[in-house]
Amino acid sequence: MAKNSENVVMAGTSGKLADQLVIRREQNGDLVYAKKPRKTEKTPSASVVKQRSRFGEAVHYAKAALKVPDIRAVYEAKSRTRDNESAFNVAVGDFFHAPRIRMVNTEGYTGQPQSSIVIRAIDDVKVAAVYVTIQDPDGAVVEQGAAVQHEMELDWTYTATATLATLEGSILTIKVSDLPGNQVTEEHLL
Repeated sequence: MAKNSENVVMAGTSGKLADQLVIRREQNGDLVYAKKPRKTEKTPSASVVKQRSRFGEAVHYAKAALKVPDIRAVYEAKSRTRDNESAFNVAVGDFFHAPRIRMVNTEGYTGQPQSSIVIRAIDDVKVAAVYVTIQDPDGAVVEQGAAVQHEMELDWTYTATATLATLEGSILTIKVSDLPGNQVTEEHLL
């Protein structure tokens, strides 16, 4: 594969050349010359079929997401921080990456209303929501609700609204989701 950014003869050229070479223009204006891809005669494996299907879903998601102005703005802002990557490509990539929970701090949680739990959740683009459920030792749900994102957009705080009689043995469940709807869930014993 060869690249060319300032060729007067080839300026504006793209497509197939002599049924052997493919020429395409990158987002930054560079021309890329590559050998024409060949179709394979092999039947794709189950994992290849699954990945192609998943990629199709990612493309569908990206097209739909970029029609929503607020979501489009997020992907466009992220694309400006990456070399030669369009908002569409950022959205496709985001579809494949689930968010991660980096830290759960329960030191401020006493089981009383107004005590808090801090969650650090990250994603390659943006964490959309953090949801908290607290169960007593018998498994009964005491309370649940959304955490609120801090101004710095890294940590989320859940403020308790109910009284938990027994902390020991109680279960804290945290569910984090990103813009495409990828989710990760963690359980912690209090």
